[in-house]
Amino acid sequence: MKTTRTTWGLNPPTSRKRIYRHAKVARFAFSLSAPPDAPPLPLSYQERENLKCGGLPHLVAWFARSLEVGNYQWWLHPLFEDYARGVLASPFAPDFIKQDEQLRGRFPPTPLSGLGPGLIWSPANGKGS
Repeated sequence: MKTTRTTWGLNPPTSRKRIYRHAKVARFAFSLSAPPDAPPLPLSYQERENLKCGGLPHLVAWFARSLEVGNYQWWLHPLFEDYARGVLASPFAPDFIKQDEQLRGRFPPTPLSGLGPGLIWSPANGKGS
């Protein structure tokens, strides 16, 4: 009997294709709900790293990573604004983001159940909170 691994690099081609399709749709959905000055949702590691310069682009990079961890199931993930507010309230966020007054004004810190280490949102992270 053949077993299938579920880690990213070892998924069968059909799973990788499905995740890539979800990623493309997530990018489109993000474009409809994101702030107008936000960069497009990055879909690769390098695209995310290129956005890590502080401010709104940095939040977009973390949001994209959180979506990736959830296999781009964007319909289950909080919207960007809720995620950004959660990051600014999170004990896991670095001070350079939490103390950014411009970000705090745009996204008033509001705890987000399920937002855990690495600023990754997961419904499992919110259990018991």
